[in-house]
Amino acid sequence: MNEQELLKKADFIVKKHGLVMKLLTAVFLDNNTKLLITFSADNRVDFRELVRDLAAEFRVRIELKQIGARDEAKEIGAISHCGQICCCKRLGVASDVASIKMAKNQNISLNPTRINGMCGKIMCCLAYEDDQYVNGERKK
Repeated sequence: MNEQELLKKADFIVKKHGLVMKLLTAVFLDNNTKLLITFSADNRVDFRELVRDLAAEFRVRIELKQIGARDEAKEIGAISHCGQICCCKRLGVASDVASIKMAKNQNISLNPTRINGMCGKIMCCLAYEDDQYVNGERKK
């Protein structure tokens, strides 16, 4: 069974339970004895009953892993404002290191539509480029 079929079946079971979560990946591990499903959700999700139903459906151990907004964008490989794949996917920039201070260093408007990436958090590329701006200002 391929990943899309796994996700489709699992998503049907999620909807049956009325849970608000977005399934992202489904991968068999350990010689097909365990199914790892990654998902994103805005809030905590009580998925105890869901795990039981998924285990009964797929007849394997189930592991559910909730990931954050940055990790979701990284997993999907979303396209950023610049038209390229998100920096967190393309460059492997560490998550949650970008800050407002970095936007100020780069003289970027603090308008959220300008400094937030596809994940809704401050763009990772600000962290990647910040050293060049800081070092450039020190040389002046």
